[in-house]
Amino acid sequence: MNVVLFLGTKIGYTGLKTLIDLGANIKQVFVDKEHVHEIEKYDQSIIDLCKKNDIKVYEAPIIVILIEQQIRRTSTTYFALDLDA
Repeated sequence: MNVVLFLGTKIGYTGLKTLIDLGANIKQVFVDKEHVHEIEKYDQSIIDLCKKNDIKVYEAPIIVILIEQQIRRTSTTYFALDLDA
């Protein structure tokens, strides 16, 4: 299964690290940069972890941010998609 992730928080970083440790086939990660007022910032840690593990990583474009807002309304922390389906 190929995995694409959208993350940007401590939970997202921890999830990414766990998936890497489990050997998940992570193809791409979209990173949501934290806002200036947020205290904890994990976007650069996520980017660094992806680069260390040869995972394509992108800063989230506006359309992905809109998707994230919808996900937050449904109380989902992060999601993964099966690209083989």
